[in-house]
Amino acid sequence: MRAATDLRSLSMQDYHRMVEVGILAADERVELIEGQLYTGPFKTSCRA
Repeated sequence: MRAATDLRSLSMQDYHRMVEVGILAADERVELIEGQLYTGPFKTSCRA
């Protein structure tokens, strides 16, 4: 069996769609940074 190694960058549109269909909860602590989704908790609520 071959393991998947390709990554796909996510857009803000992808993120919002994931919330709409229930893949992510609207209040779930995640950050989208350069196309990658990271789970929290995070120390600050504002990232630059």
